[in-house]
Amino acid sequence: MTKILLTLALLIGLLGCKEEKDPLRLDHAVKPLMQKITLSLDPDQDWYRGTVEIRISVPAGTESFRFHARDLGIENVELHSGNWKSELSFSEGEKGTITATAPEPINPGYCSLQIGFTNVFSRQGTGIYKVEYEGRNYLFSQMEPEYARDSFPCWDAPEFKIPWELELRTPTNVAAYANTPVCSTFIAKGRKVTSFKESKPMPSYLVAFAVGDFEEVPIDDFPVEGKIIVPKGKTGLTAEAARISPPLLKALEAYFGIPYPYEKLDQIAVPEFNFGAMENVGLITYRDTALLRDPKAITLGQKQWLASIVAHEMAHMWFGNLVTPKWWDDLWLNESFASWIALKMVNETFPEYEMHNNDIRSRQRALDADSLSTTRPIRRPIAASDAMAHLFDSLAYNKGMAVLDMVESWMGEEPFRKGMAEYMNDHAWGNADAFDLAQSLGTVAGSDVLAIMKSFVTQPGIPFLEFEPLGTREIRISQQRYAHLGTTADETPEWIVPLALKFVDGTTQKVLLTQRSQSVLLDRAVQGFYPNADEKGYYRWTLPPEHMTQLSADVRQLDIRNRLGFISNLAALFSAGAIDAPAYLEILASFSTDESPEVRQTIVDNLTGFAGGLIPPDLEEAYGTFLSSVLKPMLAQIGSAKAEGEDPLIEQLRPGLIAGLGWHGDDAGILQLAKEMAMGYMADPYAVDPSLAKPFLRLAALAGDEALFNAYVEKFETVTEPTQKATYLKGLTGFRDPELMERALDYALSNAVPPHLFGTIPYGLTNTDANRWLVFEWLKENYPAIQAKVPEQSLSYLPWLACGQSPELLDDARSFLLVEGRKTQGMEIEFGKVEAVVKLNAALREKELEGIRGFLCK
Repeated sequence: MTKILLTLALLIGLLGCKEEKDPLRLDHAVKPLMQKITLSLDPDQDWYRGTVEIRISVPAGTESFRFHARDLGIENVELHSGNWKSELSFSEGEKGTITATAPEPINPGYCSLQIGFTNVFSRQGTGIYKVEYEGRNYLFSQMEPEYARDSFPCWDAPEFKIPWELELRTPTNVAAYANTPVCSTFIAKGRKVTSFKESKPMPSYLVAFAVGDFEEVPIDDFPVEGKIIVPKGKTGLTAEAARISPPLLKALEAYFGIPYPYEKLDQIAVPEFNFGAMENVGLITYRDTALLRDPKAITLGQKQWLASIVAHEMAHMWFGNLVTPKWWDDLWLNESFASWIALKMVNETFPEYEMHNNDIRSRQRALDADSLSTTRPIRRPIAASDAMAHLFDSLAYNKGMAVLDMVESWMGEEPFRKGMAEYMNDHAWGNADAFDLAQSLGTVAGSDVLAIMKSFVTQPGIPFLEFEPLGTREIRISQQRYAHLGTTADETPEWIVPLALKFVDGTTQKVLLTQRSQSVLLDRAVQGFYPNADEKGYYRWTLPPEHMTQLSADVRQLDIRNRLGFISNLAALFSAGAIDAPAYLEILASFSTDESPEVRQTIVDNLTGFAGGLIPPDLEEAYGTFLSSVLKPMLAQIGSAKAEGEDPLIEQLRPGLIAGLGWHGDDAGILQLAKEMAMGYMADPYAVDPSLAKPFLRLAALAGDEALFNAYVEKFETVTEPTQKATYLKGLTGFRDPELMERALDYALSNAVPPHLFGTIPYGLTNTDANRWLVFEWLKENYPAIQAKVPEQSLSYLPWLACGQSPELLDDARSFLLVEGRKTQGMEIEFGKVEAVVKLNAALREKELEGIRGFLCK
């Protein structure tokens, strides 16, 4: 009974207190039961017409009710029941909430809501949108998070999970696809009418369809009906996606113990897509550069990314689609689990992809985001008025993934899997929340897991653990919230932290930290333990100075995972002001001879990243000299060209070395090589290592002239392979000539650059504060054109253009963007994050600049 009461208390705490009623959330006075959508869609037109018929339940009598329809041309709203019909009046409120009012009370029971409407196609990649691609017009859909209401009347919230039926009326010369298999096709009045089977229950954000001149590639040995769908002429780029899909889907079926729950699974390449991919039931949409790969030029990194994104979207068919969160406050459940299981499935299915340590990088991204003073809990109250698109951040994906990884490590793989399977079976075809997940895991593992989840899911920030020896076999572990230099945490939360300590003989000891300060008896002597044995723990740590010194000397005897974790933790100690810059740089440099390409790649990333926030213009040359002294021997060891039989991970190390030496070190040999390789790539893209194409083209542009700029533009506009196009567009961000930089920015606004690629240019140019000022002045002059081209949710990320060393630029950006007519929902959130980074850079420069100067100029 005590355990039951404790479990209930923890579950209540996990959910938090009962929230006040949200006036913008739809109530259940009228509930949808099933919806049929009929749309007349012609890719060559700019608008469409549609009707919806929604079977509704009226539990109690009412005169009015609400549904969603934002900025639609609604022509009529009618209720039907048998021979009875009533025309309703309606008005649109905030966030597309429509209030429909009947002339007389609606009696309890069931009836049909019928609405006719018109709308224009979006050109910004949201709702139902139009794409002009290689001389043909296409229509695609993107409904998540709240774009279904922009497309057709509906109950646009995840809690309303119903069957859907779709009928598309199109020109006869195009194909149509949707969530479910085709039920019938016929010609009527010169139009092709395609009816699709009724779907299983799903929320509005998963409704999907596509219309256009497509080609299909079957997927062999797939557990269900499925194919790769591509725009005309792209079938030659589908082999890798078709190859990896069957084993990944089978692995997911085996993990869940539940067969794939839908009738088909098509995957479609979308030429203009604001996201990486979208997990629509039965019709996963991908940005073309994510799904399509040239078999003659595919890199290890591209294989890793493709397998990861396919596994992620397939995992959503269970976690998110079969079982759907009740509300957006549990979005983290969707995204974190899909990310977590995707990596597990890829490592299991394709071990040759060498992704076994990628969870450490993902955890690092989460820790970086969660270190900011502006961070928020991954589960928190979400109002219907909030900017839903901003929920899809690093915390939702990477922190949630790290917490699940930590909990699985504490519970054990099989108990964790059983808990997840129980959750799936208990809530299949319905909705669930964090309470339900915690209950399922708690049934298997008990209250410890519930307490761990509560402390990490509902609290912001990171535990910072201090280990203090108390004797030969006893330590005290104390916790506080990790904070960057120059900041103090407003709150001092207390976490329930699962630890795993590793001793010098390789044995480990698990510890559950349940207090702010706690003494622990060790199985081995205090000397020589590592504080995060498997790098699954979501915390930062420090040891007494003498122990840190000893660990730094012995760390190369640890395994690769611990060496990667040590470097990550070292960077956090530097950002907290716990170690000084010279010591930090010296330790990083000492890893340059590490046998692991992953460790060396981490060193390259940290050293090149150090320059952006801390090195002033007068020290750039000196820092470049230091950086070259570290990177040049590393490149000499592996060579600037791929060698037969080399470690596959060398392929991912080499581009960073070349880019660092060219960009920061102004290495004449590298810059000359880049120029030659860029010319060679433009003549024959298969003559150049595809993993080096982007750094070579950007480096060649550093001293490039107008002729090279024009050559890149011409190639971008004429090549048809998606990755090559992206490479040439990225190449335009390498030019240092201010006039060519201005031309590149103007080009981003041209019709040649689709909306989803607009950000490549301005963000790619902001590598120095001088460039950031140039970009922002251009932005101010061209803001109306940017607003017209870019989706509103993308505008809200523009504050990141001011993320560097200049508080003055940040202030200028604030004063320009945060005014009526320019400010977008979520923009203040991003300004808060940018301000935290700029303040950290300023605090570190104030503390470390003289030390850095002495280190570089000695």
